[in-house]
Amino acid sequence: MFDRVLKFFIENYKINYALFFLLLALGGYAYTQIPKEISPTIEPDSISVRGSYPGASADLLNKIAVQEIEDKCKNIDGIDAISSVISPGKFSITLELDKREDKNRITDDVKDAISLVAVNLPSDMDEPLIRGVGHARAIMQVSILSSTVPRSSLIAHAQELKRKLLSIRDVADVTIFGDSEQFYEILIDEKKVNAYNLSLSEVLKTLSGLSNIFPLGQIENKNEKYYISTYNGKKVSNELEETILNINDQQILLTNIANVKKRYEDSSTLASMNAKNSITLAISQNPKGDAITIAEEIKGFISSL
Repeated sequence: MFDRVLKFFIENYKINYALFFLLLALGGYAYTQIPKEISPTIEPDSISVRGSYPGASADLLNKIAVQEIEDKCKNIDGIDAISSVISPGKFSITLELDKREDKNRITDDVKDAISLVAVNLPSDMDEPLIRGVGHARAIMQVSILSSTVPRSSLIAHAQELKRKLLSIRDVADVTIFGDSEQFYEILIDEKKVNAYNLSLSEVLKTLSGLSNIFPLGQIENKNEKYYISTYNGKKVSNELEETILNINDQQILLTNIANVKKRYEDSSTLASMNAKNSITLAISQNPKGDAITIAEEIKGFISSL
């Protein structure tokens, strides 16, 4: 049998050339079409839904977002379990998936559910983000540093750059390292506090309630649901200093016992480049994308800035 096959190809040598060029063409096509990756794609077994609303209490986030998202997701086929972690200002929901179900179909259903819930969220709250756990893969990093530009401007540029990078096809996620949240620092003058016959603990207790969101109730109609909450405090330093504090039947301006200034907290993550502190954006790709093409697009985009 083998001898006859061998004899056939020897006598019909032109077929050998045809097969050779066919395999060469298929190899070239495969090289241009198949994504180039270092490691194979691993489908995630869970989906993460994350959201934030600065200043909101855990109870408020649970009522206006987490409970509604969980209720919508419970009706989606292919979700085995739902777990949530809520802390003041942010939340994370993990959806455990059935390995036998289509992950893309479940992800699309979750996106639809989030869109329905987003209609009832506060107008100043960003729509929760959906991520496949372990789905995105790191591809490259972009660092920003300057000896002349203020840190606040660098962080603003990094956040704007993140938004633009996410618009590039097959870029799945961008994580910023070295940034930090902006907050107001209140420096209390103990001598002035004592001059007003106040205790420091009473002052601290009053200050702790200056900037929080607490739920008060809700108003519903046939089409929409509105949540009523407390005001989240003043957002400008000089306005915050003019806040009237009610302590032990005394009304005192905050500026009379403390100084207020806006600053950035210490970074929870550190990044450096050439031994200098920087802000670094770690870019992850969709596993279906071509790493080489994505990297070239990112480099071209950075060069055009």
